[in-house]
Amino acid sequence: MAADIPIPGHRLRATSLLLDGEGNEKLRWIKADAHFSVTDIIQECKAALVGYKPPKHLVKPPQDKQEDTLTLYPVSDMHIGLRSWHRETGVDWDLNIAETEIGAAFERLVVASPPSSIAVVLGGGDQMHSNNNENVTPISKHILQVDGRYQKVLEYTCRIFVRMIYTALLKHKTVIVRTLGGNHDPEASIALALYLHAYFRLDSRVTVDTDASMYWWYRHGKTFLGATHGHAAKPAQMPAIMASRRAKDWGASEHRFIHMFHLHHAAKAVTEGGGCVVETHQAPVAQDAWSFGSGFLSQRSLSAITYSKKYGEIARSRVVVQ
Repeated sequence: MAADIPIPGHRLRATSLLLDGEGNEKLRWIKADAHFSVTDIIQECKAALVGYKPPKHLVKPPQDKQEDTLTLYPVSDMHIGLRSWHRETGVDWDLNIAETEIGAAFERLVVASPPSSIAVVLGGGDQMHSNNNENVTPISKHILQVDGRYQKVLEYTCRIFVRMIYTALLKHKTVIVRTLGGNHDPEASIALALYLHAYFRLDSRVTVDTDASMYWWYRHGKTFLGATHGHAAKPAQMPAIMASRRAKDWGASEHRFIHMFHLHHAAKAVTEGGGCVVETHQAPVAQDAWSFGSGFLSQRSLSAITYSKKYGEIARSRVVVQ
């Protein structure tokens, strides 16, 4: 008989045997629970870039420094791991399609954006469609259609982010990376952040922010930026949250912008009349069965916004994800 070893990613809980009248084994049932040790996760992260060939040397910084400007790349709601079937939703989508389409769209976006000294690659939450192998949303327990096991989803997500960061380095002198947690990936986003922090630890041009907060804040001269996923605090609340929690930055700034996600469509939720512009962004991912069945409508895209230290937003680029 086969040994009592469950499938990878599971821990043996119990074994039941069916014996005949002479005590010979006829059938065996193996009961196992999903289980992943820290060692398992480390090994999966190490395997994430097997076969990937980064540059043989650190990417040289661009000659056009543009010290006064910063470009924000809000790569929101990628839902890596989402699986969609064209006969159900009108489009096919899986891990391989996501890696190809989102990676190519980001490269087109970097080419289209103006030169700037600093780039911020901001994962706006829900980088991954699933938080673990249960394949349900952590709070609401909505069932998710997922392409592969959690380790595979994490592997692809790590690889996509590394590709985006290397692409940004070709255009910008320094790259800041932050991954916010969403309602789909509150813990998985932490694993992604720690992986990227370890991967780029020796590159002086890349800073990976591992702050555990649900909010991101950054002041660039007189321009003050903020972000959160949007499943907890709502757009109308954000100016007050920004002003109260970062009062010194609010007082030192003249142009204030907050970026939110979660809804998968573009909208200016709060205008500058309240002292801060709040907007939500489109997602680059195809719809799953639930979103399609609910009748949600939005185009798929990625955007880049360039800010001046003195004048706030000065340019914006956008590419459509096919």
